Amino acid sequence: MINEGFVLVQGKNCFTVRQLVEKAAAFKGLKVSEHDLVSRPIKTYELSENILPFLREEGIEQQPRPDKVITFVDKRPQTPPPGYSPSNYWNFTQKEDGSYQLKIAISVILRVDQKERGVIMYPNALGTFLSPCDHLTNLHMLRALVKSDKHAPAVAKELVASNGKIIVFWADLGLGGIRPLQELFYEFAGNNDKISHLYPHNVFDPLPHVNGQKQEDEIFVIESAQPDLIKTWRKQLKSYIDALAA
Repeated sequence: MINEGFVLVQGKNCFTVRQLVEKAAAFKGLKVSEHDLVSRPIKTYELSENILPFLREEGIEQQPRPDKVITFVDKRPQTPPPGYSPSNYWNFTQKEDGSYQLKIAISVILRVDQKERGVIMYPNALGTFLSPCDHLTNLHMLRALVKSDKHAPAVAKELVASNGKIIVFWADLGLGGIRPLQELFYEFAGNNDKISHLYPHNVFDPLPHVNGQKQEDEIFVIESAQPDLIKTWRKQLKSYIDALAA
């Protein structure tokens, strides 16, 4: 179908998830990794002797092992989901020269959250071999490192103060009212499944959904562009129905 004069332009009247995450990261002075929705490391710490007391204060202790792996475990109570093992430890392996890289790189995980109307940021404490996935364990490590560091990055201090969850709201980015393209289409279609099932047949432009689309490529439309988008879809639907009746 021919677009009736309305065009979605990324970075102007619409944004991908990655673009939104990048804007939220920049709002906090961060940059996003090229490979996933995690910030680039904001600071790297070596687990030296002067940091160990702060780790123990947060319940993180070295666990004795018979092999050549050094493990630090968060010993605070944890209840993993059924069928999952606890993800609450860091493993550090021995290098060829017999030494260890006991380093933790602090970064931020970024996730678009519709319910929160913005981008949520969580702490990520990445070691040099195996690292935990558990949110609280990452927070405990971050808290220990921030306590040990008078010059900790501002966003790291903010994560600790907010108990491991920062929200950059759409309004903070000047994007209040932004909504997913696909959500707008389903609202336009209402409860009519016949309309909803038309989108793969080139009836609508812009397409509300692309098969195989990555989550970070999902499109959000700014509020001021939404009425024109809905009008365009209505015109395209009418043209399609008129063509069938001809």
